[in-house]
Amino acid sequence: AKRTEWIDKSIDLLATHGEALSRAMADDFGHRSIDQSNLTDIAGSIGALKHSRKNMAKWMKPQKRPVEFPLGMLGSKAQVQYQPKGTIGIISPWNFPVNLTLTPLANVFAAGNRAMIKPSEFTEATSELMREL
Repeated sequence: AKRTEWIDKSIDLLATHGEALSRAMADDFGHRSIDQSNLTDIAGSIGALKHSRKNMAKWMKPQKRPVEFPLGMLGSKAQVQYQPKGTIGIISPWNFPVNLTLTPLANVFAAGNRAMIKPSEFTEATSELMREL
């Protein structure tokens, strides 16, 4: 429930503040089309977040594994249970600052981890807006 909530909040954040993020990217690049930013950064990130939300239950499902001899003869069973690992660092480059931050964040949230984001210092307006949001 917590993982889905994090992903839903991220989708809502992009849907609500996508235009402001696109304007900030236009300010950073000086010539970048707001429509291009809406398509590549905002819509692309929302798509990745929705994909993670849709497949999360399947990814979390434990997987059965074979048991080596002789334990298999004794009725032993083995499975891999996926668990969060902790805090994940995301370092995003300058060229697609929102997409290359929030697309990996979708998988981080789906895995149940937390993230520490380090945006590029070359996209000052976008990085500052992301910090505020």
